[in-house]
Amino acid sequence: MWDDDDSDRQETLEYVLGATAHLLAQMGDEQAALLIEDVKLLNIEFEQRGLLEKNAWVEDGSVWPKNSNVYYFDVEPYLNPRFTPEVLERIFPVLRSIAQRAYLPVPEFLDTRFALPNIDTETWRQSLRQQYGGEDITNSARKERLIPQSPVADGLTFTNAEELAVYEALVRLQAATVEDRTFSISPLPGTRIRAGNVWTPDFLLMGNGRAMLIEVDGPQHSKEQRRADDDMRDAQWRRCGVQVRRVPVEYTRAERANELGAWLKVEVKDGLGFGR
Repeated sequence: MWDDDDSDRQETLEYVLGATAHLLAQMGDEQAALLIEDVKLLNIEFEQRGLLEKNAWVEDGSVWPKNSNVYYFDVEPYLNPRFTPEVLERIFPVLRSIAQRAYLPVPEFLDTRFALPNIDTETWRQSLRQQYGGEDITNSARKERLIPQSPVADGLTFTNAEELAVYEALVRLQAATVEDRTFSISPLPGTRIRAGNVWTPDFLLMGNGRAMLIEVDGPQHSKEQRRADDDMRDAQWRRCGVQVRRVPVEYTRAERANELGAWLKVEVKDGLGFGR
């Protein structure tokens, strides 16, 4: 129904998705809001769903199948069972109202479907074997492990070079600690929270009987809607007793390695309670 290259349309759909999540959270339905936060894309299809309408081409009162506006949440397979009919029923009226106010086709149905994986057409076989047939990559970075260009260090996979730079700085900081006052570093650990979401923070650090998270924030995190999403996610971590510290991606540049090291030293010391 839509041109996939229509960036304005996709931006509008992303607004509807985000506004629906935030309004549900404000209404007290945090479970549905946080499930929406993990939706990859919101799409619209024009398809038959069993409804009938009057045949406009003849005047004998006959009817024919009606094409309906079906809104789809594209989600990863492990998330699909969590979007139960009851959850979708709670989401639908809010999404319908926002879609109408955004001048999109009026939603008639809401459903989920599997999001298409991001693969390299030349190397997907190798990536598949690496993901499911070997044990050389040891952390739980599910999506990153399917991308052959992802940086790897110490048998651990990273999303990008910026995360790798933070990891290397953390390793240097870890090496400077004393044996009985140190911390562990877990990049991209898959973590399930009470609301049912499975999130992958950039780094989980554990030490001194505490845990903290470090997220590498790129320019997109400065946008108002993304900041609100980050705040909502950070609130869920705080309920688990876990602090979140966000390092600006600018610190990961090679010429700012000393600044990154200094920033991490302060934040890790404070977040894990060393020196208290």
